[in-house]
Formats: sequence, C-alpha cells, structure tokens
Amino acid sequence: FISDAYDADDLTAFADHLTWTYTLTDGAYAKSPDSLVCFLRSDGTLVVLTLARKEKVVGWSRHSTATGVGVSTINSLCVVPNPVLKRDEVWITVTRTINGAAVRYVEVWDRDRFLDCSIKGSGGATATITGLSHLAAESVMIRATGNDGIVRIYPAQTVTGDQVTGLSPTVTAWEVGIAFTATGVTRRVEVPGQTTLQGKIKGFGELVLRCLDMPVLNVGGIRYKAKGVVSGYTVGSVFVIPTGMAAISTATADGDLVVPKTGYDRDGRVTFTQDLPLGGTVTMLEAEVLVGE
Repeated sequence: FISDAYDADDLTAFADHLTWTYTLTDGAYAKSPDSLVCFLRSDGTLVVLTLARKEKVVGWSRHSTATGVGVSTINSLCVVPNPVLKRDEVWITVTRTINGAAVRYVEVWDRDRFLDCSIKGSGGATATITGLSHLAAESVMIRATGNDGIVRIYPAQTVTGDQVTGLSPTVTAWEVGIAFTATGVTRRVEVPGQTTLQGKIKGFGELVLRCLDMPVLNVGGIRYKAKGVVSGYTVGSVFVIPTGMAAISTATADGDLVVPKTGYDRDGRVTFTQDLPLGGTVTMLEAEVLVGE
C-alpha cells in the first residue's frame, strides 16, 4: 500500500455554505423510512443530509423554526425509534419566545404535520379549538377537516388565552401551529461532459416538475394547481385544499406540473416554495435551457 488509510468523501462539496461561518455541534442518524443524518449547527439551526449511496443521493437541507418575534433556537437533538409507526423520529429541545417569555419545549419532527410547534386534535363539530396555551399570543394557521370530509385552511388568527374561535364551517379534526415556508432551490445548471455553462447568460423555457402528494405549489411567485393557477386564495378567507383532479398529484399517484418560465440570468437556478400547510414532494425537475454568451 502506498497509503493504508481511509479516503473519506467530502459530503458538503455542493453545500459548503452551510458551514462557512458555523460549526456542527451534535448529530444523530435516522435510518427509517429515509436515511437522514441530522446535525445541530452552532447557531441553533438543524441541517439534514439525505444520504442514499446506492441511488447516488447526497442532498442537504436546512431547517429553522420561528415564532412571531424571531427565529427560535434548537438546543439539542436525538433520534428515537417509534415501534408503533415503525420509523425513526427526530426529537429536539427548542427555546422559543412565547407571549414575551422564553420557554423551552420538547418537540418531535413529524412528517404527518405541516405546521411548527403544532397540536392536533379531533372531536365533535366545533367552532372553537382549545388547549393552545403553549402558543399564547402567537399568530397561528389552522388546517382542519369538517363533517363533510373537506380539508380547509382557515384564516390566521392570534391565540387568545388558550384558544382560537369563530371557525366556519365547524371542524371535527384539526392541526393548529405556526406557519412556515418550505423552499427548494436547484443547483446552478450544468451539462456534464459539455463546455461549462458557468458565467453565461441562461434562460428557461418550459419547466416540468414531477410531484407526489402535492395539492398546490408556488413557482416563481405564482401558486399553481393541476392545469392552472390557484385563484381566490387570501390569508383572510377559508381555502379549500384541492384534491383529486384539481390537485397536482395525490398520495398514491405522482403528477407533472408544467410551468412556462421567462427571464435570463447567469445563475440558472429554479426556486419553488410551499407557503401553505400542505406538504408534498418534488421528485424531478426538467427544463428547456437557453444559453447565450
């Protein structure tokens, strides 16, 4: 052997900005249902590496959590197996400012929830949801289902005491918590084996995003559903979450969102966001790219 040693891959090669000014202070590994290596950063942010070597997947994401007065701080993390759901769960302790006071909560990263610091519940039809003292004076969003089985997003309101009121139509199952925006940004566009495109003016023609379990998606500041633009949504009115043929895709069948794109720049990136408590997964992005000098 010339050198009898391990040659470790640099897994931050395409995400070195995550640790330019911060260090990683703690870590834990979640194996199921996805291979996730979770790290706590020195600024109290959670950074996660999705690692699937056989499929050549190495992808980083950054997760922060906020209340109305600013970003909350994650203090520690661990992974706990859930024998009932048969999956690994990421648990954190987080310091938040609630109703003017610093509090520390123990929370779980639950892929079946769509709001931060949230609580779920169900019962008889009601216009009032109680048990929200941990969110006192916070502005919250409400995702709920009524007797008719329709899932709706209700206007944001401030928790008074331990409750939100005036929900119409009434609800039988609900999630109440702090809203956040999930953002995806592609790497700078490049074509392997060809002359580099870096530094050149680039523009996109038609974009195709393949999605799974995605009711709507915001691309370039426009909120799309299947075969059209979402209209009629305002933060002050009840929004019925699209299902079936109106949704981009369902939980059991993926679907393609075709988006016309205009504009030129040197970066060649695409940004898409989910700014409603809806979830969903973008599994593929394909685009027509126009390149100038």
